[in-house]
Amino acid sequence: MKKIFKAILAIGIIGAMALGFAACGGNGGSDAIAVISREEGSGTRGAFVELTGVEVDKVDKTVATAEISSSTAVVMQTVAGNKAAIGYISLGSLDNTVKAVKVDGVEATADNVKNGTYPICRPFNIATKGDLSDAAKDFIAFIQSDEGQQVVTDKGCVSTGSTGAFADNAEALGIDLTRVDTVVLSHGHYDHAGGLLRFAALNPGAPIYLQAGADGDFYHGDRYIGIDKAITALPQVRPVRGDLRIDGELFLFAGITGRRFWPQSNLSLRVRRDGQTLQDDFSHEQCLVVSQDGHRVLVSGCAHNGILNILDRYRDLFGGDPDVVISGFHMMKKQPYDCEELDVIDETARELARHNTVFYTGHCTGLPAFERMQTILGEQLRPLHSGVELDLATR
Repeated sequence: MKKIFKAILAIGIIGAMALGFAACGGNGGSDAIAVISREEGSGTRGAFVELTGVEVDKVDKTVATAEISSSTAVVMQTVAGNKAAIGYISLGSLDNTVKAVKVDGVEATADNVKNGTYPICRPFNIATKGDLSDAAKDFIAFIQSDEGQQVVTDKGCVSTGSTGAFADNAEALGIDLTRVDTVVLSHGHYDHAGGLLRFAALNPGAPIYLQAGADGDFYHGDRYIGIDKAITALPQVRPVRGDLRIDGELFLFAGITGRRFWPQSNLSLRVRRDGQTLQDDFSHEQCLVVSQDGHRVLVSGCAHNGILNILDRYRDLFGGDPDVVISGFHMMKKQPYDCEELDVIDETARELARHNTVFYTGHCTGLPAFERMQTILGEQLRPLHSGVELDLATR
């Protein structure tokens, strides 16, 4: 079974007003606290007792005097009507009838979930088994898209694209983030920068390299998709203009001006500058070349400038082909591809096949495009996901 993390549920503790704790207000010191809990078998209760330590050795230690409610609405109504009551609900259900109680002095907000300071949260997973149907693939692709993640946000959950959940994944993989010595931001979109504030809290010494324009006001339609402006205020941020050799192994390049098979999905992406809304030219996108033991790895993000144009720029700088490319291809879309788009996917794959390179891709490529390209590229194209380890000696 495969699990895909795509959203985070935050639990608020509420008092007669939150997945936080919910509480009502002061009780004047005369009333006993009334504990309001969900029923056994509730997913919210299961998460709450596990995250708060109420569950001990797989035994739920909720107090016997707790008043049991069968739904979020009943919890909120009960807490709102009793100034001595305290309960818990999904943060997305919070309204002005109850108030969220701070946990260790931290408010139950989406921003605090993202930066890792609010502790009572858990991932929502999609669990899959066996081969996926085309409909299932399309559904997962939609969930992973900007539009799908906006639905997650609108429903009160926290999009994984803009949280510090990567730090939990790193821990699960046995990766010590405090030992990271260099960070590179591919471009100025929130879903690539969302974990940086949490990373900076864990590792304030590692420099973070981004192109000088990566803090622009970027939009998808009317929706802001730029990075959190607090990132640029971090003392470890290193703005870059153009190309930069960081050290003997790491080289950054930008200045990708080619437009061969430029992703048409870029047309809906805009930047607001000097009172004007303009087509984003992705001058804020940069790529990383890692040279080690006689091998070179080219790392991109979404390849908004087009993977073929990125490879052209690489050849101008280094000559020849990289041994490995790690990059999204920005081919994912919600609606079915038209004939012209399918031709672009096929032609891109044929062009990539001419390179003596192994391509690892994921993220914004999309499963339908990946599978179509793999019929042309074969083992030269491989899926990329968390936990993949590359052996450059064998590729």
